[in-house]
Amino acid sequence: SAKARAWLEREALPRMDEQGQMIVKMLLDELTLLEEQRGKLDAEVNKRLPHYGRDAEVLRSVPGFGPLTVLALISMIVDIGRFEDGTKLSAYFGTCGRVHQSGDTLRLGPMTKRGNKTVRWLLSQALCQLHRVDGRARQRYLKKKRSKRTGVARGAQVNWLVKIVFQLLKKKEAYRMPVRAKKAA
Repeated sequence: SAKARAWLEREALPRMDEQGQMIVKMLLDELTLLEEQRGKLDAEVNKRLPHYGRDAEVLRSVPGFGPLTVLALISMIVDIGRFEDGTKLSAYFGTCGRVHQSGDTLRLGPMTKRGNKTVRWLLSQALCQLHRVDGRARQRYLKKKRSKRTGVARGAQVNWLVKIVFQLLKKKEAYRMPVRAKKAA
């Protein structure tokens, strides 16, 4: 943060030896460069996002979906009409489970991870915010987590979120938060 940076430059840096000061100054310069690059990236994303119209608006309605996540999803999906259902989109992103089947034998495996790993990561990060805001999604995750390992439960939530994205884009509807029931007086 700016406050921490000011403290570092004002108080901590003068107490360091020459080599320590050099290293910290180089790291601060690198941080400044990264902040400039992030600003340019954000400006470019915000410039391009309006060109995607209703699809961008629909995806922005999902808690945790920032401009970069929305642009990445829209860029990968291109046209939602290419996919018959949410399962096909899930397979495209590699968030569905692996299936090994031969004759009467059926074995279910881990997530295929065949699609774009950046999009999977962005969806996984968006889930953190979604779980904070949407109690229904959080309860679904906690229920899955009681019977499965954390990573498996999280993967299942990413798969679920991909299917939600499919429905939102197909119907051109915004994400609806659950309505809290009012207590009787």
